[in-house]
This record gives sequence, structure tokens and C-alpha cells, in this order.
Amino acid sequence: MLFYCVTGDLTTDNEDEFPDPRMTRGVLELAIAPEPNNQVTEAPISKVNAQLSAKVTKTKARNRLVKRLQRSQALNLKLLKENRHLRNLNAESSENKQIQKLYQDSEEGVLKAKVILEQIKAYGKKWNKWSEDMIKECVILRAKSSRAYDYIRGSGLFKLPSKSTLRRYVGPVSFQTGITDLIKQRLREQKENLKSEELFSSLIFDEMSVKPMLRYVKQADQFIGHVSYGKLKPKKRRFKKFELANRLLCFLLKGLSTSYRIPVAYFFTRQLEGDELAALLKDTVLAVEELGFKIVRVVGDNSRVNVKAYKTLCDSDIVQHQIPHFADSSRPLFLSYDYCHIIKNARNNLMNETRKMVYGTEPISGQFIRRLYEVQEGSLMKPVRYLSRKMVSPNSLEKMNVNRAVQLFSVDVTAALCYMKSCGLEDFQNIDKTVEFMENMRKWFEVRI
Repeated sequence: MLFYCVTGDLTTDNEDEFPDPRMTRGVLELAIAPEPNNQVTEAPISKVNAQLSAKVTKTKARNRLVKRLQRSQALNLKLLKENRHLRNLNAESSENKQIQKLYQDSEEGVLKAKVILEQIKAYGKKWNKWSEDMIKECVILRAKSSRAYDYIRGSGLFKLPSKSTLRRYVGPVSFQTGITDLIKQRLREQKENLKSEELFSSLIFDEMSVKPMLRYVKQADQFIGHVSYGKLKPKKRRFKKFELANRLLCFLLKGLSTSYRIPVAYFFTRQLEGDELAALLKDTVLAVEELGFKIVRVVGDNSRVNVKAYKTLCDSDIVQHQIPHFADSSRPLFLSYDYCHIIKNARNNLMNETRKMVYGTEPISGQFIRRLYEVQEGSLMKPVRYLSRKMVSPNSLEKMNVNRAVQLFSVDVTAALCYMKSCGLEDFQNIDKTVEFMENMRKWFEVRI
């Protein structure tokens, strides 16, 4: 029997070309097998051709699908590139709008916009020319915290001016005490920006402790840290010429109708007495008045030295609330105590067991408040929930807290004392004058604030 056998792959490298059986990788092999009766038959060639045609059709369909997928992928890549390009254009457009907004806000004087533009211009530069506004803000930032400024600049978080740049802008420091020429210039410039009614102000003075230390300043070629009153000469000089100071006395000018605060003078002192402080007060008031400001009152805490200074100014053993003005005797000058210190001292004297206080003609005492604290201690329901040991028996540091002093004279405490009396408790029967004093102190404090 004679037949044909087809083997191998019928595809070609060219997808559009019809595969020829003679060009395939397989071969047509002729196999002859004798029949028992010695007859030979030939397989029909049409069947083989039909099989080849079916395979070719399938191959063409597959090739068309592959080409369609390839075209689709190419189109998708093109669309992705165009989409990415459009996004970049949109981002650039948004960035341009933001930059335009920054420039517009910077021209209008917005500080944030100015700082951001300064950082953009300084980025990547080793040296940069800083604007005056940027240097001003950096001077303030470094004055608030030099460590924070050095960290921000050293870490590269922001580009900031160097210390030498800030020092050149501020100018040389003279280390003068008293009312310096720089302070006078500041007061003159401030006066030009104020209306006539805004020149009325208060002169506030206070002392703070400093560590006695003598330090040599190379830039000024001088030693600082000793007692110094500047150009002002008090009437009495008890201290030695080079005695180290342990106090810093500061004078601050505060507007009555406008909220400006200007330091006007400072002095390094040691064991300052009342007559010396009175001389410094008078000279400072006169110096500020000469520059055009109108000082209406002088404000300080009611410490021993300040009370003595007020008595010296009043020329009396009793402090008066007003005296003739140093610059113009027809005007009054009011002497005032800081109301926060007054209410703290009232609380301290009231709760002092060794000191007796009299309100009018009858004695008053803080033992009623202390007894109220003992009664409600450990109870689940407390008449005054915030009444604590720090309020009735404060230590030296806790006495400085103004909020606890105000709470001691609050309505809750006085109402609780009256309630204890109405309940018939023996320890709360003589509380009338004490409650009246506490209510008057609370009303006075609320009027002052």
C-alpha cells in the first residue's frame, strides 16, 4: 500500500506568506508496505491538502490577532506618554500659578511669601544676598532661641544668614546701661508713628535676679557685670566701684490706648534701696518726657524697696495714689502697684497664722478657709472641688502662682463658708468680716482685669 506521511511544523517566518509543503521543516516520507496479496494502494492527496489548509487558516487568524494586540499595546503606550506629558504640563502650570501667587503676596508685604521666595533663591547657592526683612526676622528668631537658630542653619533645614551678617545688621553693641542713645532713637521713631492721644503711657519697672559674673567683651574691649547706673546718678551711692551686680532693674514704657511696649532703660544693681530707686524713677520719667511721651502713672510690685521708693517720692510715711508730676507740677503722676502682686500678698497675709489682720475694727483670718479644706478633705462630695493644700498652705514657690490666689477669693469659697455657717457648724460662726473682705478683694480684682 502506498501512502504519504507529513511531519514537522508548517509555519513560516513570514506571517503573510502561504506556507508551501516543500518549504516546511518536515519532509514527506514515502512508506511502502507490501500487502499480503502483493497489491499497492495510494492515499488520497486531497485529504492531506485539506488538513494543511485548516492549519494555515488558523495560523493566519492567530497572526492577525497578535498584530492587533501589538497595535493596541503600541497605542496604549502612546496614550500613556501623552497622558504623562499632559500631567507634567498641568503640574508646571500649577507651579507657575503658585510662584506667581508668591510674587504677588511678596509685593503686598506678606512675610510668609517673602521668606519662601528667599529660600527658593538661596537654594543651591553657597553665598546669598539677603533682604532686610529676612535679616530682621532672623535677628528676632536668634534672640528668642540661639540654639534653635544654630540647629536650623547647621542642619540645612533652611538657608539662614550667618551670625556675622546678623551682627553687622544690628551694629556694634555699646553695653551701656541706663537710657542709651539707641533707645532714644527708637523712642523718637516710635513717636513719629503715634497720634497725640497715643503718647499717654505707663512706666513699668521690675527687678530680676542675675548671676554675679564679670565678663570681658572683646568687641567692646570692656568688662561687664559690675554695678552700673549708666549716665543717671542717684543721690546715694553705697556700693563699691567694681562690685558685681546681682539684680537687673528694667523700665518698660507701655501705651494706655495703644498696645506698644518699649524698653526704655535698664540698670545693673545690688542691694538697691528705696531712695536710690526713687532717684532712678524720677530721672527716667524726665528723660522719657523730654522725648515727647506723656507718662501718666508708674507701676511696680509692692515689694519693700518699691514701697520705700514710693514713700520717698510722696515725701511721707504713707503712700499716696498720686503726686505732682516731675515734668509738670500741674499734671498728676499716679503711683500704682501691680494688681497681681497685690492679690498674692493679700492671700499670703490672710493665710499667715502668725500675722493678725483687721478689716475695719474686727479681725479676719484664713483659719476658716483652712478649716473648710480639712472638712471636705477625703469627702466624695466637696463644696469647693479645686480647694487644695497649695492654696491654704503654699510653699515659697507656690506663693508665686496668681491663679490659686484668685481662686481663693472666688465665689465658690465664700459661698461654701456661708453654707457651713448656715449648717450651724461651730468653727464657722464668726466668718462675716472675713467673707466681706474676700468678696471685696474679688470684686476689686475683677474690676482691674
